[in-house]
Amino acid sequence: MKFFVLSDKPDVYLGMRLAGMDGEVVSDREEALRTVRRIVAAGDVGILLMTGELMDRCEPELTAIRRENRIPVITRISDRKGESATEGLERYVHESLGINL
Repeated sequence: MKFFVLSDKPDVYLGMRLAGMDGEVVSDREEALRTVRRIVAAGDVGILLMTGELMDRCEPELTAIRRENRIPVITRISDRKGESATEGLERYVHESLGINL
């Protein structure tokens, strides 16, 4: 299993690429959802990292994909002006388990 970064920001993609991760830059919501569905179908990605704004644009489809598939784990990463790690974790727990921290 591997990591994959899906970003709407080229600089975020480039940074993750320099860290050795595969990924793609997408320009819109539909392209992002097609890519997510392709990744889920392939089954070789264990953790899918997505930029926060992109994840927000792809709800509620991402919630449905998460409920139907244990892998990949889809999680949020921040760009330079994004939310803090704590905010991201709280949102992930709420989305995954329905619990507010």
